[in-house]
Amino acid sequence: MRCELKARCIRVKNGKRKYLLVPVDSVAGNRTKAMADKIDTESGRKIYNRRKAIVEPVLGNIRFQKRLDRFTLRGKIKVNIQWLLYCMVHNIEKVMNYGFV
Repeated sequence: MRCELKARCIRVKNGKRKYLLVPVDSVAGNRTKAMADKIDTESGRKIYNRRKAIVEPVLGNIRFQKRLDRFTLRGKIKVNIQWLLYCMVHNIEKVMNYGFV
C-alpha cells in the first residue's frame, strides 16, 4: 500500500531534508521476548556463551582498533561495501599475524 501524501511529507520547498520514520513492527517487545526465551533454553545458553569468545572480539577490534564508530557513506549498498572492506582488513590482519590455519 502506497501513501498518497508521501511526496508532500518528504519534499520541502526550501530544500531542507525531512525524515520519515516508518515503524517496522507494531509490537516492539515481541522480538526481544522471543530472543530472551530462545536464550533461556539449555542449548541457547551454551550457544550464547560462545558468542563472547567468537564474535565480540572481532566487533571490538573493528570498532576500537580500526575506529569504525559510524559509517561514513550513505545507502545500504555503500554501507554494506564499507562493512565488508573492514571485515576483509580484519581477516587479512589475522592471516598476517597468525598465518593460514
